[in-house]
Amino acid sequence: MTIQTSPVSTPVQKLRALCALSNVAATMSVEGLLHTVRQAPDPETAVREVLRCVGATSEVLARKWRSTVVSLWATHHPHVPLLPSLALSSEEVAHVPMLQDAQAYLEEILCQPASLVEEQGELAVAEADVWRLAATMPSLRSVQTLPVESEWAHLPLRRLRAVLQALRLVRPVKGKLVVVRSRYERFRHFPATQQFYVLWHADTYHVDWGEFTGMWGRYTRVVQDYLPLLWDLGEHVQAHDVLDRQAWGVDVLETFLPLWEEEGLLEIGHGQAAILPIVQQHALPAILEKFLIIDMLQRHGLLTQEVTGGQPTLRWTTIGAKLFSAELTQELPCGLELLTP
Repeated sequence: MTIQTSPVSTPVQKLRALCALSNVAATMSVEGLLHTVRQAPDPETAVREVLRCVGATSEVLARKWRSTVVSLWATHHPHVPLLPSLALSSEEVAHVPMLQDAQAYLEEILCQPASLVEEQGELAVAEADVWRLAATMPSLRSVQTLPVESEWAHLPLRRLRAVLQALRLVRPVKGKLVVVRSRYERFRHFPATQQFYVLWHADTYHVDWGEFTGMWGRYTRVVQDYLPLLWDLGEHVQAHDVLDRQAWGVDVLETFLPLWEEEGLLEIGHGQAAILPIVQQHALPAILEKFLIIDMLQRHGLLTQEVTGGQPTLRWTTIGAKLFSAELTQELPCGLELLTP
């Protein structure tokens, strides 16, 4: 007895079926839709353009269109890894400070590798190149900074290098910091959404936060070790939601206090031994606010700072709402693996 199976539909066949189901032939041909998908810079832009053209009238139908369009886009861009749970377009992330700085930094290093010098047992970018590289970063051009003698005195620059080295986009070779061309070419041909994501993932999961928070490193390492608790704080966040900045900081503190206590970080001690822990804990809210809000979330475009009614507030962006939601699913891939063909 022979069992007959239905042939698997190709994305193009599914597109034709959806056109018939949605009765869109009168407004746009299948060939026209295919052209729209091919020309889109990323799958999310392709989905939005097609849905705008076809006007899907139900949520179920819109999901079918989304799935089909993403599959179609992928067939025309086989070297681009998909991020199905992160519905962001290249246009939405194009102006993220971290992304713009990384692109400029890589281009500058590609044109002229940076000299490295040994400082306290590690290789650091030489002073002259610190200023050269800082001058290329769009987020720093309008910021007046004092002369520095060490790369560590310019933390945004040092942290960006840590992110790029974690992604193996740059590496030290014979006293120079150089671009790893094969990985850079792959990164360069990614849509902006994928570029943004690999930078975010490396900065969040593969760069040691403790190295950039001084004497509060043990506290921030605990936060980094339990990041799902941080994502939980944004579980119901919507784009453009406004939050009281101080209240959100209190929520972060209350979330991680039990873990810090478990690690023994809240013990004060006696006599002179108590001075440092008291200073650390007193300054902890300000340190976390600076590191999480300014250096992390704002720099990656997840939120903006505002003043509402005379009080400091945070406004979540589309990026922030969608990225926190996607992180909560725990389905996002490792950014380092995306750069490995």
